[in-house]
Amino acid sequence: RRRSASTTTTTRAAIEEPKPKALVPPYRGALFPGVEIPEAGQDAFAAISKALFPWGNGAPITEGVLGDLLKEEVRAAPLFVPLYDYYRKYGGVYNLGAGPKWFVVVSDPVAVRTMFKDDADSFSKGILTDIMEPIMGDGLIPAPKEVWAKRRPVVGAGFHGAWLKHMVSLFGDSANNLAAKLAPDAAGGKTVEIESKLYAMALDVIGKAVFNYEFNSLAEETPLIKAVYRVLRESEHRSTFPLQYWNIPGAMELVPRQKQFKEDIEMINDELSVLIAAALKSRNETDLAEMEARDYANVDDASLLRFLVDVRGEEATGTQLRDDLMTMLIA
Repeated sequence: RRRSASTTTTTRAAIEEPKPKALVPPYRGALFPGVEIPEAGQDAFAAISKALFPWGNGAPITEGVLGDLLKEEVRAAPLFVPLYDYYRKYGGVYNLGAGPKWFVVVSDPVAVRTMFKDDADSFSKGILTDIMEPIMGDGLIPAPKEVWAKRRPVVGAGFHGAWLKHMVSLFGDSANNLAAKLAPDAAGGKTVEIESKLYAMALDVIGKAVFNYEFNSLAEETPLIKAVYRVLRESEHRSTFPLQYWNIPGAMELVPRQKQFKEDIEMINDELSVLIAAALKSRNETDLAEMEARDYANVDDASLLRFLVDVRGEEATGTQLRDDLMTMLIA
């Protein structure tokens, strides 16, 4: 019996070209938050928006930021968490508005390169200087251009190859300390809030690397460690809060968190002053080339503070050293 040949029927729909998707018109910019510039009269509206409003730069605008800031889970999270959510929604360049305060948030690598390298003089640090000055003074982040230009090469030289190689072993020791602390919890199948443990480990590394100071935060949360954590949270709070209410006369004495911040800064400054005074008292001027050739595994004090004090040709004041060190601690 002969088997009939099988046939395949191809429908017309299967060979039809797919219909092109409708093109999405380019974003025209915002007239007001949440309201795009209308197509009719676009040029005129765009000119008005650019002249009068901080969001008149054509980038998308975040919506509902004030509402987000009131959410406990947002306020408790690190700043980069909500910023990343906005990035996923609005893209690599967007306007972040919170009441009267506006920021242009940039994460697009091409735009970042332009801002930092190709056209740096066209951009300022803005309100960051005012916000961070009570914490970091004239440290590298809020410093004016003249101070930054003088201190940046000095501080940068401290991160030379021999020192960084030594820091790797310091990181390893701190990681081993954390692993040993977590071992009993792991053996018992206990759930651990790991973020606070990683913060403690990082603080131990920073203390030893920057100040030659043993925070020992994995073992015990001392009043100084609590003060550092609170200052970290306050610096983030100030960078995102719509109004600089802490500058209102009397706010530092009347607002509980600002009163606590003032006490915390004084405690940290007192400890830094002791460390800086001890380093200056035992200063041993050394050429940069000699410091870069050291075997830091056999050096008692391999901290950046020791480097900044000892490097030949630099006469930093105690105040400037405090600002540099506080910047590295908080940043």
